Amino acid sequence: MISRRSILLGGPAAALLGTLGQAQSQRAPQRVRYNVSSAQGRAMLRIFAEGVTAMKALPARDPRSWTFQWYLHFALQPKQQSLDSIFPDGVGEAFEMASLMWSTCQAHERQHVDYFLPWHRQYVLQLEAIVRTITGRSEFTLPYWDYTSASSYAIPEEFQSRNRTHPIFASLFVPRRNADGGRLRSANVNGGEPINKYYRGRRNFLVLPNLRQRNYSSFSEQLDGQLHNQIHQFVGDETNMGSVPSAAGDPLFWLHHCNIDRIWFAWNAAGGRNPTSTGGVGWADTSFSFVGAEGDRIDLPISSISNVEALPYRYDMLPGAEASVSAVASSTTPASNVLMRSGRASQAVVASSADQPAAPIELGWDPVRSVLAPTNAQNRLSAVAADITPASGNLVLLLRDVQAQVDPGTAYQVFLDLPANASDEVQDQHYVGLVVFFGVRGGGVRGADGGRDFEFDITDVVKSLGAKSALKGETSVTIAPVGAPVASSRPVISGGIELQRR
Repeated sequence: MISRRSILLGGPAAALLGTLGQAQSQRAPQRVRYNVSSAQGRAMLRIFAEGVTAMKALPARDPRSWTFQWYLHFALQPKQQSLDSIFPDGVGEAFEMASLMWSTCQAHERQHVDYFLPWHRQYVLQLEAIVRTITGRSEFTLPYWDYTSASSYAIPEEFQSRNRTHPIFASLFVPRRNADGGRLRSANVNGGEPINKYYRGRRNFLVLPNLRQRNYSSFSEQLDGQLHNQIHQFVGDETNMGSVPSAAGDPLFWLHHCNIDRIWFAWNAAGGRNPTSTGGVGWADTSFSFVGAEGDRIDLPISSISNVEALPYRYDMLPGAEASVSAVASSTTPASNVLMRSGRASQAVVASSADQPAAPIELGWDPVRSVLAPTNAQNRLSAVAADITPASGNLVLLLRDVQAQVDPGTAYQVFLDLPANASDEVQDQHYVGLVVFFGVRGGGVRGADGGRDFEFDITDVVKSLGAKSALKGETSVTIAPVGAPVASSRPVISGGIELQRR
């Protein structure tokens, strides 16, 4: 039954609540979120499974139900169609909540990248509270899946096929997670294979982002577009984790996003500073709507969850404890110094100016090589490599406005200055990263009206190649598909490629 009580705060009232919440949480002991591979984490996972079972038993109209919570992230069908299906009468408090809350994930529909992390933090926090209430287990905290640890490259065994009929853990099993091989070169996920089975060594995508990244927006964009998206793509197909509309229907989604939150927590612990505003609007004045523990509507400002010291939880262990963000860290978007650009259509090897966008780079079945031209004569990459210091900032390779008509069903590997006919060993040295298309497509998700940018921190790659004298006079980026893309997908880098210093 839905509570009539709602917390609807904004502006000064929300800021006051955030201040009070910080003071209270600093006095009260924080709950601990555990690694799912630990004894405490497995105990919490059992409670989570019981909660999932109870939530799935509720009617979809109940705001605490599994379907209602899933659709907060993104509805399985177009939003209005989903509303009509579940609320054919179109009235009532739950209907109003669904109309407001469903399909509001801030990583899609081209929402600002700054909101990706705080929106999901609130989403996970409220789901955690619902599980506590629905199971009666006040001690519950959501465990995290630390897939960056070599011992946890496979999904937790409670989610695997071996437990599909388990009396407790069956609610965690989802069929049609990725099978072995295919266009993506994925693992047999439900069979317990490491999801990076075919991506080891230098091409292992299960690695932490650069926790020394000085700028929040860059950190958020890189975490979202790389590790976050790659977990989605390499775990599930288009019916579960691999597709935005179905992603939150997989219980594994929540352990994944708990770990993403943990990485953000670690970045802050290393000295990274969160913004106080985005696009000129203060985080104290920006709220998102979620369902509270009793099924009520809760609107809290981003500022109420952006201070890690004030959160009602902490983690048993943080990654990258040795990382330290430079003292010149900034929470505002830095002025990017564009060192190189791919060319425009009329001058393919001459850097385009700011008012002359680069030509689109079409991706397909074969590797594509794009030449980057310096924006001035001093920006030769070999000279840049010789001048990399902790104070000089990071080098970022930016693929602007990546789009696709539909999911290509594969991934693309990105290389810097890759020689022709390079061996696997040489390819590893020039490897930059992996582009996957989770959420980059048509059908109402991010990518439908403009695509998304992909950022790669290439500081260490450039430094290493420079030390080996392996940087060429003509800088190039090679993008090669892992497998044959879906014929109708038509992936393209619409805005070209830039190499920036930040």
